[in-house]
Amino acid sequence: MAGITITANSGTQFEAGGAEWNSVARLDDNTFVIAYADSNDLNYGKVVVGTRNGTTITMGSILNFHEGTTKFIEVVALTSSLIVISYEDKDNGDPKVIAGTISGTTITLGSEVAVVATTLAYGVTLAKITSTTFVVLFGNGVDLHCYVGSVSGTTITMGSVQSQLNIGALTCKSVGLANSCLIVAYQQYTTNDLEVIAGKVDVGVKTISFGAVNQISSIDAVPSGIAAFGDSMACVLTFFEAGTADVFAVAVVTDPTTLATTEGSEVAVFADIFSSDVNSTDVCSIISTNSTQFAVVGYDTTNSILKVRAGNLTSSTVLTLDAQGAVNFQTVQGVVPYVSICNLGSVAFIIAYKKD
Repeated sequence: MAGITITANSGTQFEAGGAEWNSVARLDDNTFVIAYADSNDLNYGKVVVGTRNGTTITMGSILNFHEGTTKFIEVVALTSSLIVISYEDKDNGDPKVIAGTISGTTITLGSEVAVVATTLAYGVTLAKITSTTFVVLFGNGVDLHCYVGSVSGTTITMGSVQSQLNIGALTCKSVGLANSCLIVAYQQYTTNDLEVIAGKVDVGVKTISFGAVNQISSIDAVPSGIAAFGDSMACVLTFFEAGTADVFAVAVVTDPTTLATTEGSEVAVFADIFSSDVNSTDVCSIISTNSTQFAVVGYDTTNSILKVRAGNLTSSTVLTLDAQGAVNFQTVQGVVPYVSICNLGSVAFIIAYKKD
């Protein structure tokens, strides 16, 4: 995408009600899955598969995955036919997961599994580790809680809590890396700093070893998205700085042995795009399309417009934004759009959002 003109087709409706907490994931170059909460149907958690033929999108049948108030939804594809959805059951505060298999546009869901009983979970997030293994993470303002899970068919088996790091984690975003590693970005509760920490999963015994905390930004900052550059140890992180209302991106590389993280210089993706009362995790999302390219979608709250911008990883930790600049692609009727983006191969991407 970077170095290529970005164009957008007209949107395709996937939910007639109110789609919130949208999360979209690639299954293959022509198939994707969206998990979301339907605000017009008691905030039930729902999931649907879509297919692409050129610029034509066709949606399958919608299925409920949680019949209760659902928030902080993330979906990841472990394979082209196996997904895991993580979310907060807002009625009792528990973070939960559920697996599903996909054939065509038909989804078969397993049973919901409570990760742990709690009444306080900020930003439940999910990272793929292998084709059958994932990690669920959340902060509670004191600790970062991490749980390893495995899937067989649609049956999920969760390990016990493997890390309860006393690092003051609030809103979290995570992504799996190569070598069974992952990286977590979070806002620190007491300082509001943006920090990252990398870990390595022992898949067989469901344990995680972590490296040292690395401060990315000392300004009041919230992570809005994180994406790995292919099957590598490099990722790109986007975050929102409240003092400027700007969105920034930074490349971070993890050492697979020491789990130390090294970041490059941050680049401003969107200037003065958010109002201070909007949660950046609902209005900005990022994906990588291959080992060097990425795209960011953000919501301009002043003009009620969704924008997308592409960029390149030009060296190990150096990001360069595409000369085309930000592209306006959709007017949104003054609502929080709950945007999420995923790639479909190296030249196409899907954006899920709430329009009005």
